[in-house]
Amino acid sequence: MAPTSNSGSVDIKPILQWLAYTKGWMPGNETIGEVQFGYEITSSSGGLNFNTNNLTVNGG
Repeated sequence: MAPTSNSGSVDIKPILQWLAYTKGWMPGNETIGEVQFGYEITSSSGGLNFNTNNLTVNGG
């Protein structure tokens, strides 16, 4: 059986800062108007279920 996780978090601010200031791929003063969430599955032998019971996005 695949491992499960009951909770988790991702702080996207450092990722956005890296994109802007290290890579130069976006302006440093960019306004984020939308955050998307989803799964990217490359293979799941026999089929698997992926469930999300709660998702919260906080800004600030």
